[in-house]
Amino acid sequence: MTRSRCYSKTLCIAALLCAMAAPAYAELEIGMLNCHTDEQVARGNDALAGVLAALDAAPNLDVLIAPEWLFVKEIAGKVSMLSIAETNAVLDTLAAKTKGRDTLVVPGTIAVSDGTHYFNRLPVLHNGEQLLTYDKQSDGGDDAFARKNGLSWRAGERRGVFRWRGMNVGVEICADHSSAKLKYALRGKETVDMHILISSGLGRYNPSVATTDGLFLQCDGYYPHQEVLSIKGSRQTAISPQRKAISLCPKISLTRFTVPGSDFVGKAERLSARATR
Repeated sequence: MTRSRCYSKTLCIAALLCAMAAPAYAELEIGMLNCHTDEQVARGNDALAGVLAALDAAPNLDVLIAPEWLFVKEIAGKVSMLSIAETNAVLDTLAAKTKGRDTLVVPGTIAVSDGTHYFNRLPVLHNGEQLLTYDKQSDGGDDAFARKNGLSWRAGERRGVFRWRGMNVGVEICADHSSAKLKYALRGKETVDMHILISSGLGRYNPSVATTDGLFLQCDGYYPHQEVLSIKGSRQTAISPQRKAISLCPKISLTRFTVPGSDFVGKAERLSARATR
């Protein structure tokens, strides 16, 4: 057998093995908490209960997202922040709940105080591990909120990009999107397959969308509003939510979206990651 024929045979075998390892495109199940944060504000225990209830009510979710300003508390009638100890308790509970599960959990932001500074903090969890801790970088009323509580607001510096199932995923918090923080962090040298925006009173700004071939997901707690877009170049296709939302607890429900596999799987790397779940 000639070298060229041998090489061709090797390619055919490799292609066959890949086809066997990667089944037909699977669907992506996305859940978003639907709650008005102006009403939900200062009910931190309800916020945690809502996230936990969502994971119980929809155990097959691939992604769960909640809005900005979900985890805050009330002290003497004034909206305030969680302490470091209280924040760690929330994170420990979420880590325990997600252990052994292949759900990406973006549970909304936690208003965190270390006694001197205030942080608008977004944890990202998967299978009991924290993949990312992202602090809001652009002021959207955060400085004023900090001063009302006798603190100074500390803006984040870490970029909101991480890996999940072989994909690049990026996150932004509200006003960060207006400043295109995620897009600038990528510096035109890389892209994300999934752009997640959590907010409280901000709409999508197309020039700031950081994916050209993937999904844009937004969960807003002010309007409230949930959106899933499949993006292919300049074409944006809205994915409609399932008709029936799941009631989780007072003033919190779960909106679900089913994304066809062809709308989010475009690379062999992602196919392989999905196939090995």
